[in-house]
Amino acid sequence: MTLLFLSCNSKFEVDKNLSKDSLFTLAAIADSTKELDRSIAYYSRILEIDSTDLTALVNRGRALLTKKKTSLGLADYDKALKLYPDAEVYATKGMALLTINDTKNAFANFSIAAMLDSNCSNAYYGYSLVKLSHKQYKYALSWCNKADSIRYDSGLSSLIHAKLKEEGYIK
Repeated sequence: MTLLFLSCNSKFEVDKNLSKDSLFTLAAIADSTKELDRSIAYYSRILEIDSTDLTALVNRGRALLTKKKTSLGLADYDKALKLYPDAEVYATKGMALLTINDTKNAFANFSIAAMLDSNCSNAYYGYSLVKLSHKQYKYALSWCNKADSIRYDSGLSSLIHAKLKEEGYIK
C-alpha cells in the first residue's frame, strides 16, 4: 500500500519500497525545509516498517507538536518511553513539553531523567530552561553550570547564557 499525502495544492506518494534509510533522509530534508506534513508522512511510513523505531517516534512526535497536534505528538513520546524508559528519552520528552509551555510536566520528566541517570546533562539543561521560563535566574544558571560540568552542550548552554544576559542577570 502506498501512503498518499495531500497538502494544499501538492500531492505526493510515499513509496512503500523505500528503505528506512531513504525515508529518514527524506524526512530530514522535509524537517529542514519545515515541510512538517511530509516529514510526518515519512516518519509514519518508517513506523509502519518498524513500530519501535525510537528516532521516528521522537521526530514524528516533535513534528506533530509543532503542528499543534498535541495529543498525537505526546502519544509518540509516551510510546517511546514505554519502549525505551531511559534518562535521555525522558529528557527528550521534557524538552518537547517545553515547546508547548508545559513546564510542570517538563520538570517532572527532567526529574525522572536525573533520577535514572545523575549524569544526564540534558535533564539539567532542561531544569535550567524551566527555571529560566519562571525568571528564576539564579537557579537557571546553577542548573546550566551543572549540566556544563557533565558535558558541555554549546547549543543549550549558549542559549541559556544568552537569555540570562538578555535579562541582565549575567554580563
